Amino acid sequence: MDAFWKWLMRSNARWVFYCALVALVLVIGYWTWREISPLEQAAALPTSAFKDTPPPVLDVDALLDRSLAGTPAKIPANVFLAPEPPPPPLPPSPPPSPNRLNPATTAVKPNDPAAVKPVDGQPPPPPPPPPRNTVSLTYRGLLKRTDGKVLALIEDSKSKGGVFYSVSNEVFGVRVGGIDTNQATVTLSDGSVLPLKLGEPVVFEGGKRAN
Repeated sequence: MDAFWKWLMRSNARWVFYCALVALVLVIGYWTWREISPLEQAAALPTSAFKDTPPPVLDVDALLDRSLAGTPAKIPANVFLAPEPPPPPLPPSPPPSPNRLNPATTAVKPNDPAAVKPVDGQPPPPPPPPPRNTVSLTYRGLLKRTDGKVLALIEDSKSKGGVFYSVSNEVFGVRVGGIDTNQATVTLSDGSVLPLKLGEPVVFEGGKRAN
């Protein structure tokens, strides 16, 4: 070992550097070639190796044979669970009775007069009466103008609003009479007088009070 160090001390430093550089380049080139070289292919087995041991038969062939024979294979939805038992058969439905009417074909709307069929020997029922034309009047207060004329604020259910009426004005068939702070009077079509109290609605029909 001492002889090697003495020889290295007496050798040329530049020559040692060049040798080390060449060795490094050779090592890098070798490993680069190993990395980019293709992998060695596995040795192919001779065909004579399969003559004595034929390849195993897959289950797919048996499945195809059963399907062609007319017996479909039952494959469970989950291979890790046992197959579910088939559902019990439903009981047969009873035959329809000949005397029983079909509600889908005999349904009649109660409010449809054209759909009501008269019974033999009886007149058809009368049509339903038309809806009543009623209106509700509510006295809301009075307004006294600068000329001294007094107006009554009456709200009706038709327009959902109030209108100022003076004495002798007609409101839905009735005529406004006296106007006071707590009430206003109206004259009906038969000549009778009816008070409208403040804030209390009264229903009228055809110029008369509706019962």
